[in-house]
Amino acid sequence: MCLGSAFASFSFRPYASGWFGVSLCHPTAEYLQKSAGNGQNETPFFRTSSSFGFDIQLLEAMITFDGGNAVSFGAGFSYLNVSESLPYGRSILKPYSGFGFSFDAGYHFNSSFDLNVKYRYLYCSFTGSCSNLIVQDIELAPSYALVSPWALDMCISLPLTMSIKADSVSFRAGFSILVALDSRRIRRVE
Repeated sequence: MCLGSAFASFSFRPYASGWFGVSLCHPTAEYLQKSAGNGQNETPFFRTSSSFGFDIQLLEAMITFDGGNAVSFGAGFSYLNVSESLPYGRSILKPYSGFGFSFDAGYHFNSSFDLNVKYRYLYCSFTGSCSNLIVQDIELAPSYALVSPWALDMCISLPLTMSIKADSVSFRAGFSILVALDSRRIRRVE
C-alpha cells in the first residue's frame, strides 16, 4: 500500500451526463424478411432515427499517476430513447426506450482530455407496445473539460456508439454534456 501511494493517488469522480444525437440502424436479414411491404423492394442500408439519453455514474474510481495521467473504472445507470425512423415507403422502425446498467473504463491524458469506453446493458420496450428487447451498447467517448471550477469538471463529449439488438445493429453519434465531481479537489472549509 505504501508503494502504491508513492506513485499514485486514488480518488472518486461520480458524474452525470446527458446526450442527444442521430441513430443509424442497419436491420438484419431476419428483420427484413418479416418487415411490412413488398419483400422484393430494396431497403436503404441505414434507417435514420434521433436518440437521446443520460448516464448517472455512481461509482467512478480514479488512479492518478505522478505524471498527471490517470485511469478510471466505473459503474452506474443509463437511460436510452430512440425515436421512430424516417419513413421508407410504408416501413417505419418503431421507437423504443429503456433503462439499464453501465460499466466504463477511461484513460485521462491530462486534466482536460479523456478517452472513455462504456458498456451498457439496457432493458427496453417499444413505445405503445408490450414487446420488450435487450439492447447492448459499446461506446467510445472522447471528452474535453471546458471549465473546472472548485471540484467540478464540466466537459463536452462526442460519443460514438454501436448498439446491438436481436434484429439490427445501430450506430449512434452524439453530443454530450458531462458534469463530474472530483474528490481530489475537495478541500475542507475551515
